[in-house]
Amino acid sequence: MVSVRVLFLVLSVMGAVQAADPSEGEFIAEGGGVRGPRLVGKQQSACKESDWPFCSDEDWNYKCPSGCRMKGLIEEVNQDFTNRINKLKDSLFDYQKNNKDSNTLTRNIIDILRGDFTNSKNNENTFSQVSEDLRSRIEILKRKVIEQVQHIHLLQKNVRDQLIDMKRLELDCYDALQTHPSGAQSGIFNIKLPGSSKIFSVYCDQETGLGGWLLIQQRMDGSLNFNRTWQDYKKGFGSLNDKGEGEFWLGNEYLHLLTLRGSILRVELEDWAGKGAYAEYHWRVGSEAEGYALQVSSYEGTAGDALIEGSVEEGTEYTSHAGMRFSTFDRDADKWEDNCAEVYGGGWWYNNCQAANLNGIYYPGGSYDPRDNSPYEIENGVVWVPFRGADYSLRTVRMKIRPFGTQ
Repeated sequence: MVSVRVLFLVLSVMGAVQAADPSEGEFIAEGGGVRGPRLVGKQQSACKESDWPFCSDEDWNYKCPSGCRMKGLIEEVNQDFTNRINKLKDSLFDYQKNNKDSNTLTRNIIDILRGDFTNSKNNENTFSQVSEDLRSRIEILKRKVIEQVQHIHLLQKNVRDQLIDMKRLELDCYDALQTHPSGAQSGIFNIKLPGSSKIFSVYCDQETGLGGWLLIQQRMDGSLNFNRTWQDYKKGFGSLNDKGEGEFWLGNEYLHLLTLRGSILRVELEDWAGKGAYAEYHWRVGSEAEGYALQVSSYEGTAGDALIEGSVEEGTEYTSHAGMRFSTFDRDADKWEDNCAEVYGGGWWYNNCQAANLNGIYYPGGSYDPRDNSPYEIENGVVWVPFRGADYSLRTVRMKIRPFGTQ
């Protein structure tokens, strides 16, 4: 009975199988021969299925992903993109920060450059100003250098001229007249005395007579005080311009040296009415040891003989100047008990006292009243008694010399 039941069961199963799949080949073809997936124990997922409408078993069969799988994949991708976005944000933040720092640095650099540009512009202006100032100074220095060079050339020319003049120097203005290229014209010349290395300037009158006159004294406007010391008269004082204008005394030491061989003295006088006169002498001036004594002779002229004859009214022995020593207020060598030079106001070859005094006090206008003179009521003007008297102060007087043998 049991065997019948078992047999019946087997037959039933086989019939069911045949009814469901009448063809074995079709079953295999449909995959019936493939081993199905291995069932493995699976942990319960926390994911709850959701409706995923984009796929169905009819399209994907067993490959259709579940909702949780899709969510996991999306969350994984989302996390990856989130991380990338965060990295990009960090990079962007760093970039902005760096860019901000860069902008700050750029602004700082621009500010520095702007300051440098301003300073550069100021420096350029300063440089331009300094350059212009230097250029101006260079021009000034250049002009000064040119002026100095011209001055040096002039000095060199003067030195050459002086060397030429030194070679031509003789003794006096007559030698200049004979040897100097410009000697025929009156003017300032340098002469060198015999036995002396000293060269000094003198004014030569090359127009009076035959020329060759050396001017040794001149009064013309009263601008110079002639009441001087012995040393002043020894060395000379005053000055002349190149036209021979001015007041001066050449100097007794020069007069001594110039007249060692004997000379001719010419005295020229002019009163305030323009009337002129002259007197000429042979003369010589002694040494200082001899008191610069006056040796004079051989008068001729139109002014009257005041040096040798003196004043006839006062007496020749009291007023002649021949042989007299030179006197000044600080060295009295006259024959009067008082000091003639102090009373008569200038150095001269006084006797007791005078018939001529070309170094007296200059009174403008000519005639003067001796009683008005203070402190001495005396005839102390610029006088040549035989010409205009003792109480008439002459307007212009000159003394000139030239050597013997040049007449």
